[in-house]
Parts: sequence; C-alpha cells; structure tokens
Amino acid sequence: MFYRITGIVAPIIRLLRLVVPSRGVLIIPPAGAGSLGDEAMVEGLAGRLQELGEGPVILYARDGAVDWPELSGIDRYAWPGRGIVRSVGLLGHLLTRRRVLVVGADCLDGHYSTPNSVRLIRLADVFARCGVQSTIIGSSYKENAKPETASALAALSPKVKLCARDADSAGRMRKATNHLVNIVADAAFMVVPDNEGVPAEVSRWIQSQRDSSQKIVAVNFNRQVIKDDPKAQQSLLDSYAVALKQLVDESGVSVLLVPHDYRGTESDLDHAQELCEKIDRGNRVMVAPGRLAPSVVKAIVSKVDI
Repeated sequence: MFYRITGIVAPIIRLLRLVVPSRGVLIIPPAGAGSLGDEAMVEGLAGRLQELGEGPVILYARDGAVDWPELSGIDRYAWPGRGIVRSVGLLGHLLTRRRVLVVGADCLDGHYSTPNSVRLIRLADVFARCGVQSTIIGSSYKENAKPETASALAALSPKVKLCARDADSAGRMRKATNHLVNIVADAAFMVVPDNEGVPAEVSRWIQSQRDSSQKIVAVNFNRQVIKDDPKAQQSLLDSYAVALKQLVDESGVSVLLVPHDYRGTESDLDHAQELCEKIDRGNRVMVAPGRLAPSVVKAIVSKVDI
C-alpha cells in the first residue's frame, strides 16, 4: 500500500524536494544485523562516502535478532519502526536524502525471502521516482530467482542505477529486465582495517604464537551450507575438528576460529566455541571473542598467515 500511494504522489514529493534542503546518504542493508558479509558491504560503502565528503551517512537499521555493531563511517542509525511510524519515517527520507544506496548482496533474488527481495527493489524504485539518486549496490542473482523479483526488476525506474557483483548475475538481471546493469566489485573490499579495535586478548594470543614461531590459520565454520540438516551439520563440524587437530599436531600451526554470522540460536560463534573444545589443543587454538565489526575482523585476519 505504501509503495502504491507513494508512486501516485511522487510528482508532489519531487516538487517539495525543490524547496526542502536535501542532505546525506541513506544506506538500506539487505537484512537485519548479524551477517559479517552484509555489514562489511555497509561499512565499506560508509567509509568511502565519508572519504568523498558525502555525509552524513545514515543506516536504515532494520530490526533483527542481533544488535548492530558500531560500524565505522555511520553517522546515525535510523530505526524504521512499524506501521504508520515506518511510513512517516520513510517519507522523511524521501523528502530529505540526497542519495539512497540499497545493498542487494545475496538478498535480491528471493532465495532467502521473496517479500524482502521485492521490498528492497521497490524501495530503490520509489526513491528514484521521488527524485532521489538511487542505486542498488553489488547484488548477486541466482538462476532460480523467484519470478516476483524478476517482475519487480522489470518495473524498476530507469533512474535507478542497478549493479551486479559478478558477470553471471548481471546476465540474469538483464534477462529479467531491459534495465542497464553495471558490474562492480563487492563493496566489502573497501573496508578499512580497524587495528585499534582488535581485542587485546587476540593481539596477545597472536603475538604469543609468533614468539613460538607458529604459523596462524584463520578458520570459519559455516553452518549455513547445510543448515537444514542438523545431523550432517554435526558430522561436518566433527570432520573440521579432526582435520584441525591433525594440522596443529603435524604442521606446526595454530588456529584462530573467526565467526562470520552471529544470527540464530546456533550462530558461528557458538559453533566456533564447540569446535575449539573438540580440537582441545590448549593455547594453540583460539576463538575471536565477542561481537566484532567487519573492520575489526579484517584487521585480525590481516595478521594471520592463511
């Protein structure tokens, strides 16, 4: 309903924007907090926008089971709310923002949630129709994309800059719409390492391994590849434990377990703790602790060997 009504009154909003000062960039993430990859794209974009003097940078901080970390480059977190509160808030952004960047990531093809994918595309569309510079940033698009997302792309305003983060996705998007599709690098590559944010215990552990002439391997155990099969998931975790024990014992390396997703009742952090206990090699294995921002994780992994 909101998108339909806004589409009708878009000419009025464009006129109002001629007299209402526009400033700042609104970043709309693909989902709620908790995915290090999504947050890295947001943080990379925010940092680059600040370098270009395009602030203030506002994150449309969508609700999730995990709180948003303090991301570098973000000046303000705008909480969408629900119902009329959400509509009024969006109207304010439509009137006052100079640019909007919708982070598509892997959430544009309906694979995780068709309504969310369509909502992201429609948000980019409605901002463009209201006179805001609108871009869908670096998205993938699978072969088996949901038809509803293709329909939403086909209806996308030609004023929206649509970006794919790989050539195959770009080709699939072009089949779904006559819209120009740009191929871009993943925004996560722009994240600047935050060395000062590295937890002291991690720095001490890395230095202790260096003092002992150990090579350090950073490992992420990703449960999502088989998230619907708990038995296979446990089997995979056990096989990781066996392989990493052998690596520690025979190859003279130490292992740093790094979570990449903090969502769910069994997050990467939970599995990393379980894996650490199964490997059971004392000070030769450590879990990167707590809820870490992408810039901190990038700083941590820049200090390891593999």
